Order: sequence, then structure tokens, then C-alpha cells
Amino acid sequence: MCEWGKVNMPNDRKPNRSELSQDAKEVIQREAAIIAQHPDKEIDEWLETMYAGVSDDASAAPWPLPPGVQTLRVNGYPMAYVEQGAGVPVVLVHGTNGDYRSWTHQMEPLGARYRAISVSLRHYYPEPWDGAGEFSARQHVEDVIAFIEGLDAGRAFLIGHSRGGHVSMHVALRRPDLLRGLVLVEPGLPPAALLPGSPDGERFAAVRSERTRRLTELVNAGKVDEAVELFVDAISGPGTYRARSQAANQMTRDNIRTALGEARDTRVPVTRERAATLKLPCLLIGGDKSPPRFAPVLAALESAIPGAHLVVIPDAGHTMYRTHAAAFNEALLTFIAAN
Repeated sequence: MCEWGKVNMPNDRKPNRSELSQDAKEVIQREAAIIAQHPDKEIDEWLETMYAGVSDDASAAPWPLPPGVQTLRVNGYPMAYVEQGAGVPVVLVHGTNGDYRSWTHQMEPLGARYRAISVSLRHYYPEPWDGAGEFSARQHVEDVIAFIEGLDAGRAFLIGHSRGGHVSMHVALRRPDLLRGLVLVEPGLPPAALLPGSPDGERFAAVRSERTRRLTELVNAGKVDEAVELFVDAISGPGTYRARSQAANQMTRDNIRTALGEARDTRVPVTRERAATLKLPCLLIGGDKSPPRFAPVLAALESAIPGAHLVVIPDAGHTMYRTHAAAFNEALLTFIAAN
């Protein structure tokens, strides 16, 4: 490596530009002049090594980030994510009241073979959102599209659970060119459009609407723990909140104020006819003990999407990726390997 390429910057901690001393800035300016005269491979490698991680302050999140959490600026927003492994990107999108931590049990097995990337959607942890301002699945769709584009890592596998499944379905319909395959884990698609003529569609929508109304009421009253318990037990069955881990409940607590946004959000439906236009390998995953509204939606998608394959995990509920991780991961890895 060229001697002039040595700058007093420890490799394990690259500073932001605003943190550089005047002397360091002058060194960089001198080196830039030299670089302009020597556009060779050695200089390219040196640049990547020395300045990896140096970023403008404008691209950083304005709130604290836990260790290991990175951000990628998409549509003016610092989207948080964690990643593990290398190779083909596998992007995981969480559901309501989740975040990048939702996929903890998937990161290691996926990361052993691929580049596993778990994101937090806009306004979810680690952002300490107060419930004010825009909150929409439409924006989340735009953000995930921009995120995959911003990775600049080629086509990805996209995996979405619940609300994240709704977002992922719309991403796949809008931009199939970005994807290698799609995994929908009990996606939160409006059921009425997929179940035309069935009273179940409207009934399931009414149940969700009432739950969201009640959650909003509790959050606005400052009864956060009651809101968390209501949500967890509604999704996973009575008594789940008190039985599951403190970490799992804390994640829900960290995101419970997004219920205020959910109450204002209107999800764009997907009809069977629209689903039939999907031309990507598609895996559908459900749990046989999940709330009853998910099974009819999965069945409708299986019949509509060409070549879609449905896996139902025995004795599992809506968060089967966490409670039945081994069976879930096996289905996931088998699908990805085949496509």
C-alpha cells in the first residue's frame, strides 16, 4: 500500500466528516489531489478500506441506534436494519408491533448461507415515534422498494409476516424485477377482496377494526401494558402475554404507539385476479392454530398465485417463526435453495 495512503484513523472506528480535525481535512485534500493523478486499482482499494463507513451527518438517524443496527436512507428516512452473512440478499419484513428483532431466530440459519437483512419499517423501533404524522402501508411499500434498490446487491428474496406480508405482496406486484422469490407468512391483506361473496371477509375486517380501535383507546389513555396484553392475546391466544418472554413483550411495548398510525391507515386490497398476475416463486406459510382469518386468505392466495406452495406448521400460531423456528426455517431454507 502507498505510504502516502496512511492517515491516522483507526480502522475500527471511522469518523463522520463533521468529526475530522482541520489537520485531517487538509491531509484528505492533499491526498485527493494525488489520487486524481493515480487512478489505479491500488488507490481504489485504499479508498474502500480507509473510508468505508464515513458518512454525512444528514444520512444518520436522529435517534440512538442499538449496537449493530445500521441505517439506509430511503425516501428521506433513515431505515434501520441488521444483517448477517453474505451472498444473495434475503430481506425480512416484520408485522404489526414488531421490528428488526422479530426475525432473531432466522438471522443465524439464513446468514450461514445468504445475506440475511432484517428491517424496521418507518416509525417502528428504534425510532421513538410519538404517533404524530403520516403512517401508511403505502409508504412502507415505497420504502421497501427503495431499500432493496439502495442495497444495490441484485435481486432479493423478500419475506413478510402479517403487515409485512401485506407490504411484501405489494412490493412483489409493483417491482417483481427486484425479487428472486416471495414468502408470505400469514399476510395481513384485507380479506374481503380475496373472499368475495363470503361473509367471512367483512367479519374478519370488523374484528381487526375493533381491536385497533380498542388499542388506540388504551394507548391514548396511557395504559400501555394493557394495550400490549390486548394485542398479544388477540393475535396468539388468551394468556400468551403473561406466558411469553419479557423480551418479546418489550418489543411489542416499544412499538405499541404504531397502533395510532394503524387506526388511520387504509390498506390497499389485493383481489384474486391481481394476485394471479404475480409471476414469482411464492411460498405461503401459516400456523394451524392461528386466528381463523388467516387460513381462508392463505387458501385464496394459493389458488390464485401460479405455482404458489402452502406450508402449514402444526401446533403453531401467528408467530410461528419464533415459537416453531426450526420447522419455519426448514420451510424457508428449502424454498430459497430451490429458487
